Amino acid sequence: MLIRRSRFSSLVELGLVDSIEASAAFESAGPRDQEELHAAVRELNKSTAAIGKQTETLKQQQEALAKFAKARINSEAERSDLDAALLQRRAAEGRNVKSLVCGLLYLSMCGMK
Repeated sequence: MLIRRSRFSSLVELGLVDSIEASAAFESAGPRDQEELHAAVRELNKSTAAIGKQTETLKQQQEALAKFAKARINSEAERSDLDAALLQRRAAEGRNVKSLVCGLLYLSMCGMK
């Protein structure tokens, strides 16, 4: 508020306030009567309500995106765990096959004697 007062004081000292008030731009800049002022306030209230609704929509979208991201992270972690389990199972099956092959070779060698 102090800054505005000092700016206004500077305009007064320079003699610009009267010329600004007399200009056509100053007259067209603000409401001419109470009804225009009330209409402007109503429009501001409508705009504020629209901004509030948009803010709520954005919050809901952000929450949905966060849930989606969390679900994706969990899904990727589960997939990683499944891949690790599959690799372990394949390694175990490979060892079993190797053991069976060794056993069959042993049996076939024993039978050759």
